[in-house]
Amino acid sequence: MRAKKRQEAAALKSISANTGTSREENLFDADETWQTDEDKKERKKKKKVLKEKEKARKGTVGKVSYVAKDYNPKLEAQKAETFEDKVEKAVQAAGVHAAEERQKEIELDPSKFLELNTNDLTQVSSDFVEKMDQFDEEASKVINEAFKDDDVIADFEAQKEGVKEKERVKDIDLNLAGWGSWVGPGMTEKKRRRNFVVKAKEKKRKDGERNGLIIAESMTAKEGIGKIQPRSLPFPYSRVEDYEAVLKQPLGLEWNMEKMRDELCKPAVVVEVYFKLYLQNTKSN
Repeated sequence: MRAKKRQEAAALKSISANTGTSREENLFDADETWQTDEDKKERKKKKKVLKEKEKARKGTVGKVSYVAKDYNPKLEAQKAETFEDKVEKAVQAAGVHAAEERQKEIELDPSKFLELNTNDLTQVSSDFVEKMDQFDEEASKVINEAFKDDDVIADFEAQKEGVKEKERVKDIDLNLAGWGSWVGPGMTEKKRRRNFVVKAKEKKRKDGERNGLIIAESMTAKEGIGKIQPRSLPFPYSRVEDYEAVLKQPLGLEWNMEKMRDELCKPAVVVEVYFKLYLQNTKSN
């Protein structure tokens, strides 16, 4: 564009020279501030020379270091932080790379291992092994003496065999007492016929193959839990549902207040200490 303008300006100058028009008259508005690249370089050189002359005229001033009263190194360091440093700090605070750093800490370095310094025994007594054997024998003797009367397993097995024998179904003997029996000199007792004896069937017990367990199969409900079950509704309950609801209610402090817990766990009879002492004094008198 500028080259085109220069060509047009040169053409107009040649036309004005041929026609006799004055050079002072401008045929169009030209850009007087327009400069070429060479003009700009020349202008920069002139400015540089002027600056050097001005500097030489004023002289050089040495550097002076001073610290202001309100100088804070932390604030200055924060001001000097770049945007990348702030982003890195924010990422660390958010814990984005925490898992990776933790994994690096967990990883073991095979070149680093724990070294244990062991002190070898330089000398061992000749009777060391004998002393250890003697100590083991004495310890076993002490244990046997402490538990020689506590043969719990044998006692339990004997008790279990007694329960089995008691609950075992007996054979039924249908022979009549004295029937077919003759007494007197020269008489021999005849063997009883087996067909008059009804053998009981062996019943498999629930605790037969279980060690350390006795199940009383012959015990009825009255002999077992029936002893502690109530026969009738206690006062002041009139319905079975109400009494069962009270029994199902928990007694712990997690479900009841402390005062209510004490009321629920209150014993039927409370004996004060001074009452007991009073009875002792009356008996002595």
